[in-house]
Amino acid sequence: MQIALIHIDDCASLLAFETENQTWFEQHVPPRDEAFYSIKGVREQVQEFLLYHRAGLMYPMLIKTADGEICGRINVNVKESTPTVAEIGYRIGYRYIKQGIAFTALKKLLTLLVENSSVVEVRAHAATLNIGSRKVLERNGFHPTKKISAYAHINHADIDVIEYRKILR
Repeated sequence: MQIALIHIDDCASLLAFETENQTWFEQHVPPRDEAFYSIKGVREQVQEFLLYHRAGLMYPMLIKTADGEICGRINVNVKESTPTVAEIGYRIGYRYIKQGIAFTALKKLLTLLVENSSVVEVRAHAATLNIGSRKVLERNGFHPTKKISAYAHINHADIDVIEYRKILR
């Protein structure tokens, strides 16, 4: 398993990954706009994310198997107003859950941040009912800081989350 900066050449395989997992993801996060689910939509997102990356505000990464197949995404968004603070989010395709991929990808991403950025504090949010994501964060040294009620609205229900924090250095 490896993490790699997203590249414009990844658009077709990324579209296939996102389409295959759309229903799965929408059980956990708000749905994407339908326009995203096209080569044009994915390409526009990738181009935008790479602009943010060049500005030092984002690390848009793909999680890939040893064979190069996309099995997830993991992104870091650096706060423009406070460049030492970043927010991490990730999603793992349904065929790859419960295999330790999220844990390993997050561990690799944290190492990348320590070695290649000025980020000192990393934050993440996990739904209170998403025990798997909470375990991934906690096993990577994140600590819960607060519960946020009605953080998102998914499938006609308010979702409560726990905010996590980790100090890198």
